Amino acid sequence: MFLSIITPTYNRAHTLHRVWQSLKCQEVMDFEWIVVDDGSTDNTRQLVLSWIKEGVFPIHYREVSHRGRNAAVNLGKTLASGKFVTVMDSDDAFLSCAMSEILAKIESNDGLEDPSISAIAFAYADEYGNDLSGKFPEKTFFGPFLGAVIRYRLGPEMLLVHKRKEFIRAEHLEIAPPDHVPESTTYARLNDSYGCLFFELTLGTKYRHDGEVRLTRGRNANVPKHPRGRYVKSREYLNHALIYAKYDYGLFLRLAKRMVCYGIYCRISLIDQYRSLSPAKAKLLWLVALPSGLLRASRFIAKYGRLKQKWDSEFSAKS
Repeated sequence: MFLSIITPTYNRAHTLHRVWQSLKCQEVMDFEWIVVDDGSTDNTRQLVLSWIKEGVFPIHYREVSHRGRNAAVNLGKTLASGKFVTVMDSDDAFLSCAMSEILAKIESNDGLEDPSISAIAFAYADEYGNDLSGKFPEKTFFGPFLGAVIRYRLGPEMLLVHKRKEFIRAEHLEIAPPDHVPESTTYARLNDSYGCLFFELTLGTKYRHDGEVRLTRGRNANVPKHPRGRYVKSREYLNHALIYAKYDYGLFLRLAKRMVCYGIYCRISLIDQYRSLSPAKAKLLWLVALPSGLLRASRFIAKYGRLKQKWDSEFSAKS
């Protein structure tokens, strides 16, 4: 099997057809689709089972209790049999040429036998054709994934195709829903060891809207979005990715500020925050950001309040 496609999904029956239709239209069909249903309460199960009956290509469906996107991706890794793995969200789609282009790029680079390459990356556009991945410095270039994103100010939306053995070691940190740890946090821990070959070629569409229903529309405006996940991301970047601060010092200063702010919201004491940082430079940056972080936290709490119970990130997120 050439490629395993993992799709984590939660109550996205009204958009999941985008992935399905885009896979049916591929010019190369040497792939399997792994759908991990993260506790959906809509008709996702019936929909996927009907597609399995059509037998167009292999589909593996697994239902689990609701544990969040990253937990679903981690499970999907254990089910993948392809030499390469990619993740396609349940409200997005591939272009019809995606599989053939991915295969061509791999074959033209000696099957990517180079051990320094862990993944290849392609661009995303939205449904209106607007670029979401930023301007690449060259049509093709190589570098550590997170380092390149920070250095060249690339957009966060990219279609990554990983070597399966490399993707397995890139653990996505899990946290209880509705919170979520951003995917980029995974690559902060791996930093220079996760080399990526970038191609300025758009192969996927990332939709800005769900379609019939915008599931986040009814979100409580009095609750901040992913506070625990954002705290974990800030902490992990400062602990593991500070080598990239030379490309964007302001980014890491903002992360230190956010760590203070979200940490206070999550009732993590300043002492515990400081102790959770290992590099001396990270501790220093945190201290520099402390005054502005405290000011932001006071405004943040005035707007949102604080968590009712103390949250211990070391036990609530795999670390």
